[in-house]
Amino acid sequence: MFINVQYKSNAFFALILWIAVAKKDDSYRSSTYTLLPKADDKEPLQDILSEYQNCDGLENCGVSCLSNKWCVSFFHNSGQRRCILTSRQNVTLFKMTPGFAQYVTRECIRSKAGWQYAGNRHHTITGRECQRWDQQTPHNHSYQDLADQENFCRNVHNRDHAEEEGPWCYTTDSNVRWESCGIPLCYDFSNNCKTTTNGIDFYGTTAVTQDGSTCLDWSNTTSYKFLEDHLNYCRNPFGEGAAPWCYYSGSSWMYCDIPMCG
Repeated sequence: MFINVQYKSNAFFALILWIAVAKKDDSYRSSTYTLLPKADDKEPLQDILSEYQNCDGLENCGVSCLSNKWCVSFFHNSGQRRCILTSRQNVTLFKMTPGFAQYVTRECIRSKAGWQYAGNRHHTITGRECQRWDQQTPHNHSYQDLADQENFCRNVHNRDHAEEEGPWCYTTDSNVRWESCGIPLCYDFSNNCKTTTNGIDFYGTTAVTQDGSTCLDWSNTTSYKFLEDHLNYCRNPFGEGAAPWCYYSGSSWMYCDIPMCG
C-alpha cells in the first residue's frame, strides 16, 4: 500500500489497529479531516513526523495521520504518491511543490478537557456506540442543550464527571452509562491571537492580565486543575467568560488582552 520512510513497523501496526476500529463506520473515517486551500502546492519543511512514499490515495494518507497520536495535519500529493504527516496545523516553512494539499484532522483536542472539540467521533475509547443526545434511553440525562449534536462526543462544563476525561458520551450499552472517547491531544501554542470574540479558541502563551499581573499556574487552582497542562496561560474554558482570563492572586482573577487574528 505504502512504505514508511522513517517509522515503518510502528506505523504499520498502528494503521492496522486503527483500520480494525474504523471499519465499523466508513463515514466516520471520511469526516475526520478537512482541506486547507491556503496550503495548496506547498510541501512542508518543518514539524514533520513521518513521510510515506508510494502512498495509494488520500484515504490511506488520512488513516496514517489518524493512527499517529501526534499527527495534527497531513500533506498529500496524488501525482507523486507522497504523504507527509506533521505535528502542527500552522506550518510556516515550505517549498513550492505542485500537487501538494494540506488536510487537518479534526480528531484531536488542544487541552485535556477538549471543550472546543466539534468533530464527528461517535464511539467511545472502548468502541461502544454513543447514545444520541436527543434521546433518554438507555440513559436519561440533563443535556438537552446538546440535542442538535446527534451522538457526537462532546465535553461541556462538569455536571457528572471530571473535565480532564475530555470529550465523552453516554453509551448505547445499558450497563455502561458513559465513557471518554479517547480523542488524542494535539498541543499547538503558536497562535497568540483569537478568532472569536470570547476567545474560546485561544491557545496562545499570553500569561498576564489586563493590568500586567502575572497569571497563576492553573495547577494551583481549585476548580480548574484540568487546565494544568496549559501552565499559566490565559484561557476561556467552555466559553464561560467574555474573554480569556486567569487567576493572578488566590481566587482573584482578571481578563487578559488578547488581540483578534488578522
